[in-house]
Amino acid sequence: MVTIKTEDLKLFIFKWLWIIILLPKAIQFFVYVLLLGLILLKQKIKFTTASIFIMGGSFVQIISIIRQCIITDPSMSRVAAALNTSLIWVLGALFYTIFATIEPDEEFLNKIIKAIKINLIILVGLWLFSLISPVDSFSIAGHTWQLRRMDYLSSGTTKRFSALTETVLGPSHILSFSLPLLFFDKQNKNRFITFGIILVSYIAVFATHSRMGALCCAAMVLIYFRWYIKNSHPGKLEQIFDAAVILGVIILIILFRQELWSKVIGLFNARAGSNDARFSIYRLSLQKMWDTSPLIGCGIKNMITMGNGYQFPYGSHSMYIGFLYKVGIIGTILYLTGFVHILVNIWNGLHSNKNRLGILLIILCYFGFLIFADLDGSNYVLISVFSVWGILSNQKLMEGIDGEENRTAV
Repeated sequence: MVTIKTEDLKLFIFKWLWIIILLPKAIQFFVYVLLLGLILLKQKIKFTTASIFIMGGSFVQIISIIRQCIITDPSMSRVAAALNTSLIWVLGALFYTIFATIEPDEEFLNKIIKAIKINLIILVGLWLFSLISPVDSFSIAGHTWQLRRMDYLSSGTTKRFSALTETVLGPSHILSFSLPLLFFDKQNKNRFITFGIILVSYIAVFATHSRMGALCCAAMVLIYFRWYIKNSHPGKLEQIFDAAVILGVIILIILFRQELWSKVIGLFNARAGSNDARFSIYRLSLQKMWDTSPLIGCGIKNMITMGNGYQFPYGSHSMYIGFLYKVGIIGTILYLTGFVHILVNIWNGLHSNKNRLGILLIILCYFGFLIFADLDGSNYVLISVFSVWGILSNQKLMEGIDGEENRTAV
């Protein structure tokens, strides 16, 4: 009889990430439910304050969904999508709690880091394959995976790398939740390989043509390298890095001010239709929330038909606008309070770690990215992010690693 270890169940989230990504969203949900059930059979759960607030926000959405079903006649597909959204936050909160309370095990963390590097290598491999692939998508049994998606610019059409994920933002999410844990990579002999993986992964992100993804991930990558240099090669190399960045920025501004400004304006206006649609969604979502129920929101993301005939869900393309639309003022306060507790837990969990500020800055950059992206747009993104946050919040695990580092240094 095969015995499944609890460690293997927890590692599944990272080790088999790309298999999960390839699954339809509904099946992803049930995979995570099954995984959580198997873990809970082997481990008692200890709720954290952060997870309670997050689940409270989800509970508000369930109430809002029930209210909408009573007073309106929503389509079952939209109700099912809304239930998936609300319940995936519950699963995320539970996975956060599981990883935030596991016993210290440096070897387990090393396995997760190895899986993360493999996942980024797969991302890079998909990007390289997209450069030579004659097809943009693949379909099996009625389900389609997009390797590249069409991008309609003011200057014409091009293609955006999407790495077989649900949206072109998938690569940005994957790099974002991977970077914080790469600070704990102990394989110094392979450090330059890790650096190369990060840099080429960013090129893959840039190939998505996501403006906020490229900007925010660039900031994250710079922070990662800055903190690595600061703590592994302090002194002159650290000063050289800072000076080079500052000097480079000054030179670019002086010599190429007009070109850079034109480039920024060009990037913003390249998808003028997309910009208009995005801000229309924000405006209409807030208006709909206010007219329906400011306190608990609308619950169900019904579709907006734009002037060009395209349909978009209310409350999409921004996690924060999405909160207000789905759960109103009460639910938004609960969710944001949960996030504040998570950030405090991470800060406290890393209290003796030399990379603490760098890790927190990367996470804050990710929260900035979520101004224009959905955390719950893909099930694998939300579960992976909360699992990473749980690991970073695990004070015993982090102290064990820091203690080992100190003993090695001595």
